[in-house]
Amino acid sequence: MNIAHAEELTSQKSLRLWPGVIAVVLQWLVWLVVPMIISGAVPYGVIGGIVGDW
Repeated sequence: MNIAHAEELTSQKSLRLWPGVIAVVLQWLVWLVVPMIISGAVPYGVIGGIVGDW
């Protein structure tokens, strides 16, 4: 393996964390914030938390 080939392997796409971060933030919003704002939304918060973990 030459140096150019080794650099090509290390320059592949890096790990994308933002989609995971956004998914967790949305899960927490549905699970905690929505039931605090809308009192009748507690069942939706529970279901959203379960679906977000799935």
